Amino acid sequence: NQFSSDEVRRVSTRADGSYTLRVEPGEYRIGFDGGGNLATEYYENSSSLNDSTPVTVTDDGLVLDASLEVEPTLQGTVLEDESGAPAAGVPVGVLVKNKNSDDLPWYAETSTTTASDGTYSFSLPAGQYKLLFGGGAEYAMEYYEDAASVEQAAVVDLGLDGATANASIARNPSVSGVVAAGGEELADIQVSLA
Repeated sequence: NQFSSDEVRRVSTRADGSYTLRVEPGEYRIGFDGGGNLATEYYENSSSLNDSTPVTVTDDGLVLDASLEVEPTLQGTVLEDESGAPAAGVPVGVLVKNKNSDDLPWYAETSTTTASDGTYSFSLPAGQYKLLFGGGAEYAMEYYEDAASVEQAAVVDLGLDGATANASIARNPSVSGVVAAGGEELADIQVSLA
């Protein structure tokens, strides 16, 4: 949902794609939130509410059709470094260039986790992105192309035909053992590491 809290009305399109919004006569800005892999668009072919063209609704109403663009797909497969097996459940973050701050040059736009076969997929507007993989308990954190920092990370150019960015990632080392008392192995003992 990319619309603001200043909305006057919101409806969903019917099965045939048609919609009807009942409003008082006046000047409005209208947007079409594609969701999924469709780009959000504002009248007239604008990507933001502020840049959109206002429309005037008269007593006779107004007919406005829209044709939404399919957003390209950024996809890939994440494999485990040592085994080459698909890495399931790995967090994958998409970072975008921050045009308003030199202090935070890239910021997180969206994220997902890899599927059981190690694949991930995002529908995003065409542009330049950086990717962050892993983090947390299971996998080490790294940026695309094995970079240790966002500054060193390779940029992924997402064009209209999409892009593929595969990665391999290391599992974090583990601490393991057996807990026993009086020669008996114990179940349900909480083990913590600080």
